[in-house]
Amino acid sequence: VPVVAGLEYTLETRIRTLWLDPGLGLARRVLRTARLWRGERAMAETLRRVAGVQFNGFPAYDAHARGLLRPFLYLDNRMTPALMATPDEMVSRADRLRAGAPLRLIHSGRLEPMKGAQDLLPVMRALAALGVDATLDIYGAGSLAADIRAGLDAFDGRVRLHGPVDFETELVPISRTQADVFLSCHRQSDPSCTYLEAMGCGLAMVGYANRMWARLSAESRSGQVAPLGKVRALAECLAAWDRDRAALVASAETGLLYARQHDFPTEFDARMAHLRDCAGRD
Repeated sequence: VPVVAGLEYTLETRIRTLWLDPGLGLARRVLRTARLWRGERAMAETLRRVAGVQFNGFPAYDAHARGLLRPFLYLDNRMTPALMATPDEMVSRADRLRAGAPLRLIHSGRLEPMKGAQDLLPVMRALAALGVDATLDIYGAGSLAADIRAGLDAFDGRVRLHGPVDFETELVPISRTQADVFLSCHRQSDPSCTYLEAMGCGLAMVGYANRMWARLSAESRSGQVAPLGKVRALAECLAAWDRDRAALVASAETGLLYARQHDFPTEFDARMAHLRDCAGRD
């Protein structure tokens, strides 16, 4: 029976995630890192023997695809055609931006150190120092939620923290009609579906140069990329868009087009076709 493997986390991402775990001491981190290295060699040998490998995201594909039989790249996300931003919504957002209204930033996800949530408020402070009028709505929960909540008073209502909301019935409509830019502070290179989903909602995307977002930004020719961990640089990307609203609108439109080309049904159908090929079926 043909076997098809699936992979999405690179060794680098797994090690980075391990070392960001506050519950692990130094000795356990070192021990588990050594185990990851040994496991990587065994996994590479396994991948060479299977009928095919499906890679979720660019980093894993770039790291392992060479020399494999039937490597396949896909971009996992939850966006169906019905969830994509509509032409009317794009026009409404563009008109508002061209009129000079304050930038509306949004962030959603787990509020954890490994997700970079500790940089959200510093980015807003840097934006204020640059003279950029912007708001930020944060949706999510996690170990950093209390710290973020404690820092909200300094922003006079310009930053708001919300709990997790349903993706399809709440987050998507909010993103499509009440936001302009998705602010990602994610430092890991895992293939987060957030990028494509935000683009599908018609949002311009700005984030750190992890291997996933840097490559996706280049492939889609949309968004902005800042050096890893450089809060000021991330704020400067947003400030550039604040000055050049036409570039911001164009980036959102280009990103939406790319997201439409990689919606869930398209990616799913391509994966099924790959499985049929691996099984020797038409």
